[in-house]
Amino acid sequence: MFITSFEEQNITYRSCSNLRIHLFVTRRNFEEVKHKSEEAYEYFKALGIEIFTPTQSILEIAVNIQSGLGLTDADIKNSLREGVDEGDILCIATAKSLGVTLVTEEKRQPVYQGNKGPSLAKYKIPKVCEMELVGVESINFLELLERIKD
Repeated sequence: MFITSFEEQNITYRSCSNLRIHLFVTRRNFEEVKHKSEEAYEYFKALGIEIFTPTQSILEIAVNIQSGLGLTDADIKNSLREGVDEGDILCIATAKSLGVTLVTEEKRQPVYQGNKGPSLAKYKIPKVCEMELVGVESINFLELLERIKD
């Protein structure tokens, strides 16, 4: 399993202490945790979560995803944007490269009848994962807990 973000979850980080699965996180996103909560950062660090630094292959996948979304480098570095940013794209590319499920608390963006849904530039992590060019499974923390409960 691959964790992208801890900032929007409804489950406290202590509830993850009994997980017996292999967890990955990108270095960039792991450092974001530290800015949100030093205590959560130290707790996750103690769990021994594997921290990934992007390889050349991951960076190439990220560039392909960025291109598929029609985003420029300036777009993905804009902290005020509504869609995925550079860190999100690196997470998705890492999950694709490793062939693992991506866990995120970003909400899915439904497409309603007669509505094409959000523009590519506004896609969030789950919607980007659904793109044919990406093909990464994404689930939320409750879905993760459902899968591992047995």
